[in-house]
Amino acid sequence: MDGAGRQAARVRREAIGFARDSRRAARRHRKRLGEAREALEAAAAEVELAAAGDDVERLSGALQRLDGLWDQHLAFARGSLARRLGVPIAIAAVAAFLLRACVAETLVISSGSMVPTLIAGDRVLVWKPAYGLRVPFLGARFRARCPLLGPTRKRLRVWSPYANKPFTSPEEAVAVTK
Repeated sequence: MDGAGRQAARVRREAIGFARDSRRAARRHRKRLGEAREALEAAAAEVELAAAGDDVERLSGALQRLDGLWDQHLAFARGSLARRLGVPIAIAAVAAFLLRACVAETLVISSGSMVPTLIAGDRVLVWKPAYGLRVPFLGARFRARCPLLGPTRKRLRVWSPYANKPFTSPEEAVAVTK
């Protein structure tokens, strides 16, 4: 399939998807729409018929009619800009908080109390499942530790900001620079 054929197939898929979304919104808001629901259903059916054929002009006209009806009768269903942007941002913020609280956290060594192994200014990634799950604000811990991931003696992994590979042995990790 050449480039124009792929583009035409994509336009047909998107047109059918728009018709399906219009029908779904018309069913969801049928009480508010009243008689305009039949006009939206007919326009969606016309878009689907035009998408099944090869006439691009017919599909374009049907899409314009359905889009006009959508703007006229279903503009309230699109949602506000704050809702369309706020929901994904809130989900991302909650996911980042849970990731940091339960899975991994980066820390910066602030003092020289761990010299010579860790120097002030080194960055450390703490893998929290190795120590068990702690429920925030309750202090309860679930100690279902995995023996392969848990902290053991001589298991130290420090990444150097200047190297592409991690240091895995304690001898290599003694002198890591900032």
